[in-house]
Amino acid sequence: HGTPPLYYDVSTTAVFTGGAQVCVNYAGTSFRGTPGLWHFVNGAWANITTSVDTVNQVVCGTADSFSPFALFEPEAVNEPPTLVLPADVSVNATSAAGAVVTFTAAASDPEDGALTVTCAPASGSTFAVGTTSVSCSATDSANVSVTGSFTVTVNPLSTGMPRITSSVVAKGRDAAGNFYMDVAITNTGSGPANNMKIFFVLAATLSGHGTVTYNPTLSGRLPLSLGSLAAGASTTRRIFLNVPATVERFFIIEFGSMQDARGRYLPMNLWQVVDR
Repeated sequence: HGTPPLYYDVSTTAVFTGGAQVCVNYAGTSFRGTPGLWHFVNGAWANITTSVDTVNQVVCGTADSFSPFALFEPEAVNEPPTLVLPADVSVNATSAAGAVVTFTAAASDPEDGALTVTCAPASGSTFAVGTTSVSCSATDSANVSVTGSFTVTVNPLSTGMPRITSSVVAKGRDAAGNFYMDVAITNTGSGPANNMKIFFVLAATLSGHGTVTYNPTLSGRLPLSLGSLAAGASTTRRIFLNVPATVERFFIIEFGSMQDARGRYLPMNLWQVVDR
């Protein structure tokens, strides 16, 4: 029962009482795991293994007769797949239809390795407001399946209005001498600010002389996308400016727009007073 099959013809005139130790060398034959010595007695096979020397490839057992013996390899046991799902998900609606939700589900199998996971609804689907159960499954080559589920909760669309404020939280010059300021942008309103963009930047010198201009090479060309901010959220953006050494204090305003939860476009104007 190995590869290749191994046969021994055993004959003896020995007389014994009680048990006799029988050892079989299985060198040159491979098994799926550690083999066992089995004895055919009373019309059935019985496992009589007492020891297995895997180094010298010898298996021994105790028998009370010399009826047929055989080496059997362990029966293959198919292990079920393992499914790894995300924790329950909670997001805010981004439109009246709900929200697009992406997630990652994975499955692995001891025999087959990574498996394809099927989920319904699928990742990237639009989930309606409320709680939806996502059912996932994976099947290995032996047709053994594993299933699991998690929930996606989409909170109702906020009808509040966004309100964006800004402040300079840091400023300085980089290693090349380029002036920058880190601007904290905060949504102090009661609704999300989506698709925020800056279209135009204007600066005016308040103290000293010279002209301050926006540096598109280092800051990014206009229009400059700032992403979205939920109500109460904040982000920081570094803006590079061309500031002459003769300018001591200046005023800067960024003109832009944003969208509220219903997709309506609203003006978004940020301003800062900066002491160089």
